[in-house]
Amino acid sequence: MKIVAKQIEHSNIVFLFPQNTFGLPEAADFFRLYKEPELKGSNFIDDPVLRLRVFEFQAMKFKWMFEPDKVRLDDLGFRRPEESKLGEEFARVIASVAKRKPAAVGFNYDVIFKTDTVIPMKDIMANFIGDDEAERVRDFGWQYSVNLHKGAKTELYFFKAVSPLELAVHVNVQFQGVDIPEEKNLGKLFEQCYTDIDTAVKRLSF
Repeated sequence: MKIVAKQIEHSNIVFLFPQNTFGLPEAADFFRLYKEPELKGSNFIDDPVLRLRVFEFQAMKFKWMFEPDKVRLDDLGFRRPEESKLGEEFARVIASVAKRKPAAVGFNYDVIFKTDTVIPMKDIMANFIGDDEAERVRDFGWQYSVNLHKGAKTELYFFKAVSPLELAVHVNVQFQGVDIPEEKNLGKLFEQCYTDIDTAVKRLSF
């Protein structure tokens, strides 16, 4: 399958820490990690019931979410990883707020692909539910995961046909154990995993 166009819709990076090893940062301390122009339009939410703290930086289109033993950074700007520098930003900040290595690292991407191949949704679904029922199907998708390095790296793919020539693809890449990346390599690895999604799409055959 040939890729005609590729548009990222959303991406984030998640660090999971061993239980009871990572707490919620104080707002004043966290805001000190940014310069004055970067703080313009920023928002802070503290939910003690959910034990959740959210820092949104509108000027940079970044959103941080902190839960006990979990940190997540979202790109709000529909930018490719080489544009958002999400990996570099995560590595820069996490070095100041976390004193231990994570137990797992996750990359998430939501991407729209336009291809040169018509996706035969009805033909495929007819094999599962019959011709009559396949005529009524409006949404079609499939999911699979791949374990690598004896489970130290996992890739999960969810494909959904959003038009005859377009696929919405959600990808989660998770590293744990010996495969957890060093902070200095986080940016390049985040970009590389985004590029690698193309291989999974090109591998599709209908």
